[in-house]
Amino acid sequence: MTKTQAYIGDASMDKHGAINIHLRQTADGQPTSAHLHYLPGTKEFEEVLSHIGGIRPGETKLVKPFDEAAADLSYSNSEASRS
Repeated sequence: MTKTQAYIGDASMDKHGAINIHLRQTADGQPTSAHLHYLPGTKEFEEVLSHIGGIRPGETKLVKPFDEAAADLSYSNSEASRS
């Protein structure tokens, strides 16, 4: 990660408590567009919640890059769509 690439996207929590992440670039700075959806009560939800430092319904936060192992786990276990 470089100093100019501090955030890879943003996260918001919907009224049902799910976390939605919109990724705009990869950890190495390559452009991407992916939407990730994490449901409460799952291991991945707890990992993402911890990574972003907590979030409340209606709130939006910037997302810093995950380490490589966490990014692979989170992406493969979420409901993801690429646009």
